[in-house]
Formats: sequence, C-alpha cells, structure tokens
Amino acid sequence: MGNLLNRDFLTASSTYKASRSLPPSTVISCNSLPTYFPLEHTRLVRLPMVTILFVISLSFYGFTLSYPQLTSRPGWILVPLLLQFIIAASANSVCAIHQTLITDLCPTNGASGTAISNFVRCIFAAVGVAVVQQFIKSVDVGPVFLALALVVLIVVPLPIVQWYWGENWRRERDSRETVKNEKLVILGEV
Repeated sequence: MGNLLNRDFLTASSTYKASRSLPPSTVISCNSLPTYFPLEHTRLVRLPMVTILFVISLSFYGFTLSYPQLTSRPGWILVPLLLQFIIAASANSVCAIHQTLITDLCPTNGASGTAISNFVRCIFAAVGVAVVQQFIKSVDVGPVFLALALVVLIVVPLPIVQWYWGENWRRERDSRETVKNEKLVILGEV
C-alpha cells in the first residue's frame, strides 16, 4: 500500500503542478504542502476499494467456519485461509492509509500522531477480541463476523466526511497557525 500511496502522491503532484502552471522541477513535499493541494483526495482515493474488500471478506469468513459439512471436505480450509489473508491485507492497508494521512496532516507531530493512532488501534483490538470471543460463544461464528462487517460499515462515514470537508479544515488550521506564528514573530521583535 505504501508504494501505491507514493505513486498516488506523485501523480497528484504532477497534476497540481500542471494545473498551476508550475515547472515540472518544482518539488512538492509532504512536509510543506501548498494550501490547495488535494491531500485528502490523494490519500483516501484507495480507501473505498480496500474497505469493500475488507467488509466482503470479513462477512464471509465466519460462514466458512460455521458449517462442518463444508469444512470437512478436502481442500476446504483454503477458503478461510484465503479470506484471512485478504482480511489481514486489507486491514493493514486501511491502517496504512489513515496513518499516512495523519502524518501528512501533522508533519511536525508525526511521532505523536503515530503513537496516538497505535494506542487507539490497540485499545479497540483488545476490546474487540474480548467481545468477539464472548459473542462467538453465545451466537455462532458466521453471524459474529457478519456483525463485525456491519460495524465497519457504521464507521464508513468518517472518511467520507474527511473527503468532503477535510481540505477546508486543513486550510483553516493552516491559516490559524500562520496567524499564530506571525503574532509570535511580532512579539519576539518587540
């Protein structure tokens, strides 16, 4: 996913330079992005495909383990193992996309953003494992993983909000920081 995100950034940089009539030699850095650079669109463009893949594989995973008459057939173990691979790859891709966006949005606080992101992710994972185990004991594997897929769908509006309003929020934050830095410079000169 990192290579795809890098390629997307380079493509968006080239498009941005062409639309602003900037020379191709102009370097656009993640640490100092131009105000109107479409960062949110660049970073989140792959998220719908990855999320759909994650939700579909998560939905079917539990049901591949629910029916003993299917799982006892030769070679059937390949299906849940393949779904586990897709679930892990797509979950890691979602985390990589969000982590890259957080780092790009806060380039001076990248370590803090990474630490907070990892902390929240680990807390949700710990709570999720405990809750899932209890649900599997009380219901069955198939409905539990279908419910988990539905939980993922519940949080899908968050990146949609970031897609539509994130660029304006970033500009407003940057302008506030610029004014704050100008005030500090003026106070330092007095």
